[in-house]
Amino acid sequence: MDRSRAARRAWLSLLGIPIAYVGSFLIGEPLAGWAGLEEGSRAPAWLAVIMMAMMLLLFGVAVGVSLRLCSRARTLGVRNAMAPAWIVAAAAVITLLQGAVGYLFSWS
Repeated sequence: MDRSRAARRAWLSLLGIPIAYVGSFLIGEPLAGWAGLEEGSRAPAWLAVIMMAMMLLLFGVAVGVSLRLCSRARTLGVRNAMAPAWIVAAAAVITLLQGAVGYLFSWS
């Protein structure tokens, strides 16, 4: 594999962010409905933990794929090859913190 192809794949790994984000909703919403959660009501703690675990799993896969592609590009000598991996990891942390803070400060 050449350097330009490896760099392109590393930057394309950023597509893992919207895929993981949408996947979180596609898993979380039916799970909330299955648990009998009504619209606008606060989820029980056990359900919130399960939803956060699913979100962590999906974003963990996105971060793992990005790290693999970026490290491959770095071994081929691409400058700033790890930047996409840092962006994906930061998006994962921010999204997980948003979910946790949103749950902790919901008073419905």
